[in-house]
Amino acid sequence: MTRTVRTLVAVDPGLDVGAITSIVPDGDGLQVVGVVADLEDARRRLEQVQFDTLVVASTTSSEPALRLVGEARRHGPERSVLVLSE
Repeated sequence: MTRTVRTLVAVDPGLDVGAITSIVPDGDGLQVVGVVADLEDARRRLEQVQFDTLVVASTTSSEPALRLVGEARRHGPERSVLVLSE
């Protein structure tokens, strides 16, 4: 039986949300449970959305991205975090 990985995608406002979501497939064992186009808003959603993996797309040296990754690790150390950087 295939396990479905619930994925939350958070995108830095300076990036193209459509371009980022096009590289995160929905299906075949991966379910996108949310796309957030603001990293600060994504921090607030960490406790509201059930997910297994957080994908963070950010610009280089993004402080909000670093805060989001830190918060995600604190709230769910068993969750995976994948960072995509421009």
